[in-house]
Amino acid sequence: MNAFEKKFWDRVNITENCWDWLAGKNSCKYGVMNYLGQVTSVYRWLWEKDNEFTPKGKELHHICHNRSCVNPAHLKAVSRGLHLRMEPRNLRKDNKCKRGHEMTPENTRVQGRFKACKECGKLISRKHHLRRRKELEESRNQK
Repeated sequence: MNAFEKKFWDRVNITENCWDWLAGKNSCKYGVMNYLGQVTSVYRWLWEKDNEFTPKGKELHHICHNRSCVNPAHLKAVSRGLHLRMEPRNLRKDNKCKRGHEMTPENTRVQGRFKACKECGKLISRKHHLRRRKELEESRNQK
């Protein structure tokens, strides 16, 4: 093992499930590193080290849904369309909505792949109702 590989593996936490990248991450939470003067996706670098290249027209999908995982066994080369259908949308790892409400089965509305917080839906609906009511009152007062 050369110095680069030793430094690489020092930044990986191997658990029962995933190989988590502990060092730098990009804004989308994917692990990144500097390799030959270029910022490189860690999972892609390790995949291509084992598999030579990513097939043309394919993207690498984390079947574990953990963006910091660099385990090549957790990656699958899939088409863009399939990748988009496989990716869970708008769910954080802590299983809460962006306003912090728990995404329990009772509080979650599902439409295809999209999941929405019912509590947030009530807040938005109430806000819209109050704004509409205020607009109606203002238009009546102007007459």
